[in-house]
Amino acid sequence: MVDGYEKNGVNCQFVGADDGLRSSVFTRDSSFMTPWGTVIASIQTPPRRQDYSVVSEFCRKVEIPIRKWVTEDQFEGGDFVIIRPEAKQQKLDRRRKDFFKACPDYPFI
Repeated sequence: MVDGYEKNGVNCQFVGADDGLRSSVFTRDSSFMTPWGTVIASIQTPPRRQDYSVVSEFCRKVEIPIRKWVTEDQFEGGDFVIIRPEAKQQKLDRRRKDFFKACPDYPFI
């Protein structure tokens, strides 16, 4: 998988392993990047809830700003997409409403 990404110009970076987090494979679940910095998510499954510590430590080491920490309910990186500013917001499901509530000053449309 990494080879495919790199062949397409993606600069892959690797987060250190943690023996206590054996089910952690994709950091996209525990965080997501925005133009303003990363957002550390809140994972729903109990075995993955400590993923944020590994990702936040990585961000600190490589000087990626942490824009927000999701502290209410669960919200994972796979639940997120950046939408063009001119797009209209039609309908939000419960999880996205909780995220907007958790990040009230985040620059949304």
